[in-house]
Amino acid sequence: MIHKIFTQSGLIDKAGADLGRVLNLGSGQTKITGAVNLDINPRSRAEVIHDLNAFPYPFADNTFDTIVSRSILEHLSDIPAVMDELYRILKPGGRLIIQVPYFRSLDAFTDPTHKAFFTARSLDYFVYGKKLFEYRYAKHAKFNLVGLWFGWPSAPKNPARRALKAFINARPDFYEKYLSLIFPVKIINYELEKLR
Repeated sequence: MIHKIFTQSGLIDKAGADLGRVLNLGSGQTKITGAVNLDINPRSRAEVIHDLNAFPYPFADNTFDTIVSRSILEHLSDIPAVMDELYRILKPGGRLIIQVPYFRSLDAFTDPTHKAFFTARSLDYFVYGKKLFEYRYAKHAKFNLVGLWFGWPSAPKNPARRALKAFINARPDFYEKYLSLIFPVKIINYELEKLR
C-alpha cells in the first residue's frame, strides 16, 4: 500500500479507487485530489481545517480506508491520544501510512516545533503482539505492523544506495544499533493496519 502513496517522484497527487476513502493529514499545499485533505492552517488548500491536538477529530467512527500522515506526528503533543483518534476514524482493516523524520536525522532536531522523535520501535506501543504494546499507552489503538521502511519507500536509482537501503531495511535492529550514526536516513515510514 505504501508504494501507492509515495512514488519515485514523491507523494501521489491523486488518490486512486484502490485506496478507498483517503484522509491526508496536514496536507498544507500538498493536496491529494480525491482525498479529504486536513490542515491546521486556514491558508492551506485543505477542505477541513482542524488542529490535530484537539480531540475528537471532526469525523465519524470508521470513516476512512486509508490515512496518510506525512511529517505530522512529530509536531503533535500527545501521540497516544492521536493514535487513538486515528484508530477510531479508520475502518477495520484500514491502513495508516505514517512518515516522520528519523531520530538520527539532522532534520529531526532542526525544526523547533518538533515534539517527538521516532525510531523503528516508536510505534510498537500501538502494535498488537509487540512487547511495548503491553504498556497500553493508548486506550483503544490496536494495529498490525504491515511494513517499516527507512528512507523514501521507493528504490533509489543509485545501485550502491539501493543496496545499502535494502540491507538496512532487512536488518532494522542492526542498522539502528551499529550503522545509523554513520549512515543516517532522513525519514522512517510505517504502514499499520487497524485491528478490531
